[in-house]
Amino acid sequence: MRSFVRERKRHAGDYVEVDIYSRTEKQEVTNRRTRRRKHKVSRPAQNNLNEKNSKRYARLLMHANFSEGDYFVTLTYSEKNLPETPEKGKKDIDRFLRSLRNKYKKVNQEIKYMWFTSYQLDTDTGYVKRIHHHILLNNAISRDDVESCWSTGRGKNKHKLGRTESKIIQPDNDGIQALANYLTNQEKWVDRQWKKGEKRWSSSKNLKKPFETR
Repeated sequence: MRSFVRERKRHAGDYVEVDIYSRTEKQEVTNRRTRRRKHKVSRPAQNNLNEKNSKRYARLLMHANFSEGDYFVTLTYSEKNLPETPEKGKKDIDRFLRSLRNKYKKVNQEIKYMWFTSYQLDTDTGYVKRIHHHILLNNAISRDDVESCWSTGRGKNKHKLGRTESKIIQPDNDGIQALANYLTNQEKWVDRQWKKGEKRWSSSKNLKKPFETR
């Protein structure tokens, strides 16, 4: 039986990832019935998350939506504000994004973001350590305004949750590939040993979706 070599390209802005794979003649005939020349790359289902595909999709989203001049923000906690669980850390991110959204609305801009959470975890005790967050943002407000949102309370009761660091994204010869690799390949602490772990990330729904051609 004859076989064919196929090329699958995933496009995200100027960035392209290429896969080469082979198919039998029977597979090719069957596939032709449903194959579209160009279609969006779908996000891996969260309830059956494939780590490799999830990381790839996250990288493609980054390349398609963030570039030179946008923000790369790191958010850490002071000792007294450290969340006890990743779920509580997620609430801090949600509050941070709500505050940001209000600031973007004031300048008639739509916020676009991706956030990533990393932490050390002892599965015996459930103790979370060194939790912190990274955010990619479109540049529409000042870095001071961005960093002011990492807080809780209002007025005299408002206080910072910890330290913030906002950087302007500066691509190199490979674009933002180094940053994309860093954000999708962090490790977490499991049973007191460094191991590759599930990447916790999410994004706004208004991001441009990467597409695939064959």
